[in-house]
Amino acid sequence: MDQFAELTNTIFDAGMVGKEEMMSPSTMFLSLMVAMIPKLVPRIMPSLISRMNPEAGLSRFNDPTYLLELENSFRDKFAENLRMVVDILEEEQNGGIEKKERSGEEGRLATLITSTLDTINVDISDFDGSKMIDLADLVSGQGPRAAVYNVMAEALIGVFSTISSFFFY
Repeated sequence: MDQFAELTNTIFDAGMVGKEEMMSPSTMFLSLMVAMIPKLVPRIMPSLISRMNPEAGLSRFNDPTYLLELENSFRDKFAENLRMVVDILEEEQNGGIEKKERSGEEGRLATLITSTLDTINVDISDFDGSKMIDLADLVSGQGPRAAVYNVMAEALIGVFSTISSFFFY
């Protein structure tokens, strides 16, 4: 492939550069943080649980399959909640014409979002949920750059855990 690039004078970007424009550093940073959240939560949970309930059994957190299962379930729920927020905001943007009946957790989230927007007087008439949908796709692993951000997140977590082990253990 490198020889072909030299012959045609074409730069292959492997999908890292968008079709219309280059990604901004803030978008890349946000995408990396969103990719890291599902990986960090299972690693932080044992310390939080032990502080809140010292008698709780933490042996299950030593099992790598349990941590992977926890990460996957958190990832699915996080992506679902991002999509739900986009739906709620788009309903509010349309003036509640096509409003769904929500109950339980989804209803409480909808009430929280709408009451917060009303309280702080936020105008969402120009809301575009495409970026949040892209983040939800990235979290769920369906986005075109999801694999790259997962590798970067794993590398950063590995580096920070190694550095922190020198200082805190």
